[in-house]
Amino acid sequence: MFTGGNSKNGPEYFFRKLMASYSCKLEVVSNEVPRVHQFVIPNSKRRIKTVSLTAPSGAANRAVGSLQKYKEMKAKNPSMNTIDYRVEQYRPFF
Repeated sequence: MFTGGNSKNGPEYFFRKLMASYSCKLEVVSNEVPRVHQFVIPNSKRRIKTVSLTAPSGAANRAVGSLQKYKEMKAKNPSMNTIDYRVEQYRPFF
């Protein structure tokens, strides 16, 4: 599980670099937020999934506010805020 996407100096960025050193690539399972990828461990049939969640930082509120899914949820429930949205996004994974 990663937060903050694939930005430089983020955990997903370094994970991808490490994967490349083993000639492994992440395959896209879902490109919607939260993004889901998978890879197969070399010399194994084991498939691992990764999930990229929106960062828990205050700066990520701008990104959340522009998501269509958030706008739809906000239209149905005007009292919803970006933190509520992230809690709902995180819930299936924790």
